[in-house]
Amino acid sequence: MSNNKRKYKLNEQVWGTLTPDLAYWIGFLYGDGNCTQENKVRIQIQWSDREHLFAFRNFIGSEDRPIKEIVTDRCHNASIEFRSWKVHNIIKKYELTRRKSDRGRLHLRLLHPDVVKDFLRGLFDADGSFYYGGQHNNYLYAEITGQMPLLVDVKNILVEAGVISEKKHIVRNGSVFRIRFAKQDTVKLANYLYGDNPTYKLSRKYGMVKGYLDRLNEVTAEAEATVDKKVSQACGNL
Repeated sequence: MSNNKRKYKLNEQVWGTLTPDLAYWIGFLYGDGNCTQENKVRIQIQWSDREHLFAFRNFIGSEDRPIKEIVTDRCHNASIEFRSWKVHNIIKKYELTRRKSDRGRLHLRLLHPDVVKDFLRGLFDADGSFYYGGQHNNYLYAEITGQMPLLVDVKNILVEAGVISEKKHIVRNGSVFRIRFAKQDTVKLANYLYGDNPTYKLSRKYGMVKGYLDRLNEVTAEAEATVDKKVSQACGNL
């Protein structure tokens, strides 16, 4: 279907070159996308995160495309979809038209240094989570879930980036697998994914990260100020 016959605009050209922005959305589609063997591409996320679909809509040049509300006994979600054989044929090489359980290792292009961080941020925004723990819920932790071949590549990426150790285990979590991050590794992960305040990021998760890192910085600044004061007092008594 050509653009002049479409009910809603669609910029198919943004899918042609693997830019950091496209890599992000491919990562997000890995987790929350549904790309059929026909030509439909759909993202469905929880309703409270629906503003993220506005960002996707802008990325594909389809600002007037409706975002559907889906309400059932089990979920309250938001969804956006479009049809395009051109896009289907592009993303097919990343195995996005296959079920998650049938996908293998990541395509080499997604591992390129220019886009790998953006891809991983999109994947984490879809299939990762942050949560608070500790005695007073004052520590931030993270985990990411997926099939084993995918998580093998995710682990290799994060080991290379210095986020986790080679000794980190991928463990079974029901029918899938997961990588869990200790609080120190979670800070490294947060800085790796969001440290340069990228264009595309899920607001809810970024908000948790930013709030936690801001508190850490405040605590560090207070501790350093206390040390400086004590050193100054000690020097004054010499």
